[in-house]
Amino acid sequence: ETSSLEEMIKMFKSYSALVGVHVCSTPDWSNLARLELDFFHFDATLPQLKTDLNSFLELRKMLDRKILVVWGIIPTASASDFEVRDFSPQLFELWERMAGRKSIPEITAQSLLAPACGLGTLNPRQAYIVRESLIRTRQRLLTVTICKS
Repeated sequence: ETSSLEEMIKMFKSYSALVGVHVCSTPDWSNLARLELDFFHFDATLPQLKTDLNSFLELRKMLDRKILVVWGIIPTASASDFEVRDFSPQLFELWERMAGRKSIPEITAQSLLAPACGLGTLNPRQAYIVRESLIRTRQRLLTVTICKS
């Protein structure tokens, strides 16, 4: 229930804690919008995210409220199906669709990269692929955003 979650967030904040939420599936954007979050982590590889206009609007509102967004962009479910690669094109596509008044460098300043849900279920080889893909994606994002600023 959202009211219980809101109370828990208030309690943590009363101790000056940073508070965030991780969502493994399609977020309930209307409930998330009411929460006083410092960060929000979600699976940015969800297929419906690419077509859900509401998700872009809510993510933009979170950025406007200075919430740090943690983009779970490195897929874990298919880690055995790929070699180390750069997932920045997928992230740039999402950012460009939702940017609105924000520039890509502004979005990156409020963003962290992470694997999608499920990293703990992978074997060491798969986890290595995800880790190295995360590093490669980060390096590419740094290169591109420095050039765009």
